[in-house]
Amino acid sequence: VLGETWQERGEAPDWQRLYDRREVWKPGHIPAGGLFLTAGADVQRDRIEVSVWAWGRDKQSWLIDHRILPGNPFEAAVWRDLRAVLDEQWRHESGAMMGLSMTAVDSGDGTTTAEVYAWVRGAGPGVIAIKGQDALRQAIGLPSKTELRRNGAKLGGLKVWPVGSSYLKGETYGWLKLEQPTEESGEAYPSGFVHLPKHVASDEFCKQITAEQLIARANKKTGFRRMEWVKQRERNEALDCRVYARAATAAMGMDTWSVGRWDRMADALVEEVDEPGEAPVAPPPPSPPKFRESNWIQRR
Repeated sequence: VLGETWQERGEAPDWQRLYDRREVWKPGHIPAGGLFLTAGADVQRDRIEVSVWAWGRDKQSWLIDHRILPGNPFEAAVWRDLRAVLDEQWRHESGAMMGLSMTAVDSGDGTTTAEVYAWVRGAGPGVIAIKGQDALRQAIGLPSKTELRRNGAKLGGLKVWPVGSSYLKGETYGWLKLEQPTEESGEAYPSGFVHLPKHVASDEFCKQITAEQLIARANKKTGFRRMEWVKQRERNEALDCRVYARAATAAMGMDTWSVGRWDRMADALVEEVDEPGEAPVAPPPPSPPKFRESNWIQRR
């Protein structure tokens, strides 16, 4: 009636609640439940941010690290820094050393897309290029081949994976809202629970991973309202990197892994070392499936 302005709010986890329930484990280490690692990289015009997540049974996840790599993506230095991060290994609670199984690099910014594609093409099979699609109602879609060009010259082809960014943000927020069991209850952590460590998840990280709201917006042309993800803060890289790391697990087929496969992965981490004093190196999980369109349609 008065014509006063207001801000329509959607549902997002409370960053302070996430901050208060952070857990403690040794920096640079992977808790026992984490059985493989993926990373998500967000390319900005002056830096690359990358998050490393461990994944385990029931889709539980543990934040292992978050790095900010300053540099111009049109220059080689920041890409060398990213390569160095992806080549690192982290020590599992069992004593095994674990490397990344897959990294998803976002190519959504049209300004740096060609640079992302060119780097991913030479980065090896453990790195994929992704592109968010809000209309995709699943974690990841069928990759499509893109022809790379620079200054008019053809560089070759690259498969780009479409990612259901809206779908995965909704999934992530649902998991972030799960209640942490108390020590007195003796209950297990619920499926999908997101574990955040004190040594990585600062207040800024917690604010970034909850930086967006799903809000109903009216279309100016049709008048119909539709749900849109809207940033409530300027910085949301922690959320984006999380979504990309989760997309990497979907590209690997994690959502369809059997109990037996998880058991084999867990058993591999507790095998005896070959020589005294030498830490075992955990074998990577099974390679991502080779998608064929007929198989994809059949699965859907």
